[in-house]
Amino acid sequence: MGRPRADLAALVLAAGAGTRLRPLTERRPKPLCPVGNLALLDLALARVFDALDRPADEPDARWVAVNLCHGRARLAAHLDGSPFATPVRRSHEEVALGTAGALGPLRDWLDGRGLLIVNGDTWCPASLAGLVEDWDGETLTVAVSGPPPLHSRSGIVASIMPWSLARSIEPRPAGLWERLWRDALAAGRLRSIGIDGPFVDCGTPAQYLRANREALALTGGGALVDPTAVIGPHAVLDGAVIGAGARVDGVVRHAVVWPGATVGEGEVLVDAVRTDDGITVACSA
Repeated sequence: MGRPRADLAALVLAAGAGTRLRPLTERRPKPLCPVGNLALLDLALARVFDALDRPADEPDARWVAVNLCHGRARLAAHLDGSPFATPVRRSHEEVALGTAGALGPLRDWLDGRGLLIVNGDTWCPASLAGLVEDWDGETLTVAVSGPPPLHSRSGIVASIMPWSLARSIEPRPAGLWERLWRDALAAGRLRSIGIDGPFVDCGTPAQYLRANREALALTGGGALVDPTAVIGPHAVLDGAVIGAGARVDGVVRHAVVWPGATVGEGEVLVDAVRTDDGITVACSA
């Protein structure tokens, strides 16, 4: 990229309850569910820091914010231990404000800047640098997975909200589609662009497993194993993603083993997620 933009900040949305992803989200907040052995939240933060051309170790929270509500204590603890802890502003919501309402508490912080918005519960490794570089500073812009235009069922890769619109949003529950996008699209005031490459909204266990499979496919390997995991001599790994500190002595095929989880000798885990508390979640389509 060229010089960092001074007229743009970023928000990673991480306040949702993740009800469709239960029972996984009964064990950890949705943005902390790992894809390719990295938390969805960390993947989103890395993308926005890269797009804004800002280092993740800047000494203040001027550029990137995360909103927190459901699971806020665990999310905050995760941020405390992540490389993004120092420069991230944390916007605490007593009630989840939705994708639009989340902007309300951040108006003073934005202070005239536009806002790059990324969902913390989707997996999409595509760079956002081009989207940021091409933004004209004024137009409401939405990047969708695949060809445009935006519609109500589009996969949303990211969006950019100009200050002229962001300053008018109140901190009350509302969604971006209902609050702004639908009417702006109909009036021709919204620019939608397509982003090529893999994209998964990790809304259900089946979609979450698919995201891990696609992340594994990007590595070109038959398994993705954290260096701290212990793999027994008789273990079989085929299309497996094995997290930090996990122990596998059985068979894992097209499945995810969370950090700290175990798969015992004689066990066969297929098309499923094994959590760190020993629960197996089937992920059939």
